[in-house]
Formats: sequence, structure tokens, C-alpha cells
Amino acid sequence: MDYTIFVINISPSRWDNYKDDDRFTRWVGCNGKEDLSLDFVNDKYHFYWNCNDDLRMNIAGCSESHLSCIKHIYENKIDNAIIIEDDTLVDFEKLSFLPKLNKVVYLGGDFHPVKLKDKNKFEKPVFDKDLSVRTIDTKSFLISGAFGYLIPHWNLASDLLEQNGKKRRAIDVEFKNLQKKGIWNQFVYPPIVKLDMKTAMTGFTYNDKRYKLKDDLEFY
Repeated sequence: MDYTIFVINISPSRWDNYKDDDRFTRWVGCNGKEDLSLDFVNDKYHFYWNCNDDLRMNIAGCSESHLSCIKHIYENKIDNAIIIEDDTLVDFEKLSFLPKLNKVVYLGGDFHPVKLKDKNKFEKPVFDKDLSVRTIDTKSFLISGAFGYLIPHWNLASDLLEQNGKKRRAIDVEFKNLQKKGIWNQFVYPPIVKLDMKTAMTGFTYNDKRYKLKDDLEFY
């Protein structure tokens, strides 16, 4: 099956990892600090009270990047579209075995507890290692991060453009709300899209102690 793989990217140096492979299409994202005003960010997005201005701009920029790409897929009726971030790796061998799907599905992410307060005591679920499309058990875990996801039919992109509340939250929080509603309830395991940790640690999130990863997300 042919896929259009959009790489959300604002850094020319990061695009170097993909530019010589015609399976990837660059999607020039939104640089929050350069492209957005703080007034716009505070007016359109909701944050925790202790989120500083730099992080607010970065979070909003990330969200606007995903939303613009999703909107492009919807408006141009692009089927079998995959969106990845520019600090990820795609396992094309696994991708070739992916069955035909009719729902939006995670190709990679991070297992999180249903309630944020349970983060420190949360134990990630364990599954067998046979490549399979599985169901998100929203009573036990949610998937955070937006490393990679497949939109098999353009019409499904409309669900991803919705927001929960008068103001948007970070894109992965909006996606978790879709999981809770049962709109987005599938993921591929083991992951087809994983973080490139060396690259990821140079970004605004995973070098921040608030986002410190407990493992390399080999299995979410």
C-alpha cells in the first residue's frame, strides 16, 4: 500500500535526516516563537498555570503544525496519510505488513495513566510482540505524544480537527480526549514509528525535566 508520509519540520538540520528519501514529504510546521504572538497563544490555548511563555509558544507551535497538516489532508482528500514528527524513525518493514484500516491509528507514542496524578506509580501494559492493531483500553491507559499516526481515509481527519473546550490544549492532550470519547481507539503494537532519542533530546520537550522519559519507548 502506498502512503504519503508527512514529516512535520521547522529545522533544516533535522530535515537532513529525511530529505534524500522520497518516501517522506516535508511539512513546514509552525515555529511558535517566530510565527505566533503570545497574545494569540494565550487567547487560543489553555495551559497549566506554571507553564512559562517559551513553553507555551512551543506547545502552540507544535499543535498548529499538526492541525495545519491534518487540515491539508482533509481539504485535499488525501487517503493513507501518515504524520510523523521530525525526531522519529519509521520501520518500513513493519509498515509493509500493516493491514488495510478504516480508523485513525497510532503508529507510535507513549503509554500514560488515565489520570495524571497516577504518573509516578503507573506501570505500562505489556503485550505480545506480534505486530497487530490493538484497542486502547481507556480504563487502564491512554497514549500520549504524536510521534506517528495514520489517517487511512481523508474524511477521518475531521475528527482530529475538533477541540475539547473553548480553548485548545496541547495536541497530544486533544488526542487523548478523542481516545476518552472512543473516537480514536486503535494503535499498532509494536510501534512502527519510534523516537530517534539522539535527535529527540535536542528538542524543547524531552530535554525538559517535566517530560523526562523513563525508557526509550521501544514499546511505547
